Amino acid sequence: MLRETNLATGRATILAQDARLRDTGEFGAIDRFASKLAKRAGVRVGLGDDCAVLDALNTPVISCDALVEAVHFRRDWTSAFDLGRKTLAVSVSDLASSGARPVAAFLSLCTPPDLEMAWLDSFYDGMESLAEEFDFSVAGGDTTSAPQLVLSATLIGELLPEAMGRPVLRQGAQLGDLVCVSGNLGASSAGLQLLLSGNATFSPAHAAVLERHFNPTPRLQTMRVLLEANRDAIHAAMDISDGLSGDARHIAQRSQKRLTIDANSLPIAATTGEVAEQLGLDAQTLALGGGEDYELLLCIVPQAFPALNEAVNGALTRVGEVVEGEVGVQVLNAGEACSWTHF
Repeated sequence: MLRETNLATGRATILAQDARLRDTGEFGAIDRFASKLAKRAGVRVGLGDDCAVLDALNTPVISCDALVEAVHFRRDWTSAFDLGRKTLAVSVSDLASSGARPVAAFLSLCTPPDLEMAWLDSFYDGMESLAEEFDFSVAGGDTTSAPQLVLSATLIGELLPEAMGRPVLRQGAQLGDLVCVSGNLGASSAGLQLLLSGNATFSPAHAAVLERHFNPTPRLQTMRVLLEANRDAIHAAMDISDGLSGDARHIAQRSQKRLTIDANSLPIAATTGEVAEQLGLDAQTLALGGGEDYELLLCIVPQAFPALNEAVNGALTRVGEVVEGEVGVQVLNAGEACSWTHF
């Protein structure tokens, strides 16, 4: 049995180990989760009031993402803890690519009433784990009943000092810029395809791609270092969430430029290639169109590339350039590239 104390009334409630959300109720659940979530710098009033109150921010930057069960995740595949981290990580990644850091997160939780409280405990532990890692607060939200689990997170951040008052946007790419990415691509997509195949094992290669799929790392520190090294050399950026080819198209359209991508230059980890070969898939296709890499996609001044890459210990790879021609993206040395789309 579990003993739960209501923070507002001090009354104790005895819950069974297999207690469900409907047993605790909305306000009991809010009290329970509030005890897990720390209030950090920048948040004056957090959970428990009609509104959160934030301290004045230096150029507020806001991102919102939704994860829907059976569309973006399956509970029989991912742990509640990892899903809690990922729910916030995808929006932290958006902020990072814009040159901003998170301050406060707000979660709208739409959930079946029979969801286990133990699952929700682990989910909120995962959110708090990411909030602690990136030094922000889960400061509020809403909870309601729904036939399936829907997680909608809004993150409010502020521009990093290293951005020098100028957010990094999708628009701004210039003729002659190098198109670069951080890290390696295709691992998350390989992990998803492995899950869909039903052939996941405990091999090192399988573990590597599944970790990238379940637990992405926002590249906030990488962006901070790049901005500190040379803010003026970074003309445009975004995070890679829907696949390199599709996300490059967003930069091309917003910047009204033509981008080329050389498929032979894509950084693909050996473990991703190994899993792709086992599944009979093309690793380049996973890297170009798989999505959920949450790496940085940047357009930078060519002369600045060596110093920027050195600043991040070789984490950047040149994969293309901005060229003359019709607005859009041309992928070289590969078949037709696709990207994730919601509709």
